[in-house]
Amino acid sequence: MAIETEGNETILFVDDEDFIRLVAKDILESKGYRLLEAAHGKEALELYELRGKEIDLVILDISMPGMGGRETYEKLKQHDGDVKVILSTGYPNDSECMDLLTRGVKAFIEKPYRVEDLALVIRKVLDDKAT
Repeated sequence: MAIETEGNETILFVDDEDFIRLVAKDILESKGYRLLEAAHGKEALELYELRGKEIDLVILDISMPGMGGRETYEKLKQHDGDVKVILSTGYPNDSECMDLLTRGVKAFIEKPYRVEDLALVIRKVLDDKAT
């Protein structure tokens, strides 16, 4: 049976590249999700502090200037131990990515995104079926 790849949850998408945020917004909104965007870790933390109760999932770029993905994840985790995070990266075999997966990140998605791959990973994490 195929996994449904649409939803109505709220996703915080964190990436320092405007184009990637724009593409993700189009993809996710076409699948029914509500999207909040942050261009860097500090902005993500501020949004999560303000609206964390309505955020169901965070998609977090690992490589960002300033506060990178690792530090942002650690601070999100301190704020909410149950935060669901998907790591977004162009370097899936990076040791930092592998380490974060052992520290509670639910999954990772490799850039560039394929629409159905992104939608499937999101649905699996939201439904607690990620491996």
